[in-house]
Amino acid sequence: MTLTTRSSFGWLDAGHERRRQMLEVLDSFADKTTVDDLGIGTIRDALADTMFPGTSVLHTRLRYVLMVAWGLRQAGEQPNVDEMWGELRQYEWRTLASLQKGGEEQGVIGSRAQKTLQRMPSSIYSSALKSWGIRTPSTIGAYFQLCHLRSRDQNPWAGELGPQNSLGSGLDPNLPAAPQGLLRQASFALRPEESEYLRERIRRSHRESLFAWLADHEPVVLERVDAPWDITSEVELPEPLHELVNTARGISFSILGASLLYNLALAEKSEDEERADHYESALSAWFSDREAEAPLPSFQPRELLRVLPESMVRRVESSRGFLAQWTEHVENTRSAEALFRAPEVRQLISNRERRMKGKRARLYNPAALDQWSGASGTGRLTFRWSVVRQHLEDLYAAGADA
Repeated sequence: MTLTTRSSFGWLDAGHERRRQMLEVLDSFADKTTVDDLGIGTIRDALADTMFPGTSVLHTRLRYVLMVAWGLRQAGEQPNVDEMWGELRQYEWRTLASLQKGGEEQGVIGSRAQKTLQRMPSSIYSSALKSWGIRTPSTIGAYFQLCHLRSRDQNPWAGELGPQNSLGSGLDPNLPAAPQGLLRQASFALRPEESEYLRERIRRSHRESLFAWLADHEPVVLERVDAPWDITSEVELPEPLHELVNTARGISFSILGASLLYNLALAEKSEDEERADHYESALSAWFSDREAEAPLPSFQPRELLRVLPESMVRRVESSRGFLAQWTEHVENTRSAEALFRAPEVRQLISNRERRMKGKRARLYNPAALDQWSGASGTGRLTFRWSVVRQHLEDLYAAGADA
């Protein structure tokens, strides 16, 4: 069967109250995690990178981007690379203490781990600095090497080229200055000039992205938006962005059903009748959800090229192929029970897990099955929206205070 962009699941109109009850089943036992047991991470990340370039699930607050950039600039003034790294680490520990002194409680990286912290803010936000054009070299190490080369002792041409030589500084020259007292007491609140600078960087580096559009327009009541596709009920997006978020919605909805079936298979394998009943009810709720009326993507390369760059479409081939097979089975099935009882559908799920996890596949390895918590990957994919919503809230708040 050839899938089309107009494909959809059937809707069993059981009435509003029945629908509410079925959806409560999903919330009653799901752990809300998005563990990637079925290996759809490549297509998930491709869509997230396209909508919200430079972001990461590890991000907390947007001002960290500037704080890291200020730390790099300060560290780059040291005489050699080793001392640059040492200065950066000291700067980050002082930033942690400064944010805590400033009363910040949520989103402070290292507030619990303290000296055992493994991933520093400079590592977590490095991709954002590069993606948004704030730092030119591809890595922090390369930036420090550039700073080292630019010093007069290491660069024999510096005298001829002057202090701002042709090697460049490695940081955007328009980066705002760090506020006085930053390392004594700080907050995550952006100053208006900082907010405007970040908007400009996102806009210039990724003009066609949903992130840039939202940063520029401030039309959305963010409290009412739980996922990117909810934006379309708030405002009218440009058609390319509307199609992009609708594709993300379809993929999120489709993979949720496959994940529920995977957990049903695990419950049955574990002989856990209570959880098996839960997942059967959850699959019924999913199959008859009103969202299934909306068109789902075909998961064919020519269709994904409408919303993803060609390089990303090649990268997501494994995820795409699995989702295409799964959606075709759903389309050809008249009921949820027929779907989750079909041997060929069960085989698709089990083969996919085994391909992705090998000997660690729970459906084949009793020891791995014993480690199952009872819910794996049952959360709805939202493509980093919670992170992006916080970034936008920070941007919007600064604009409101201007």
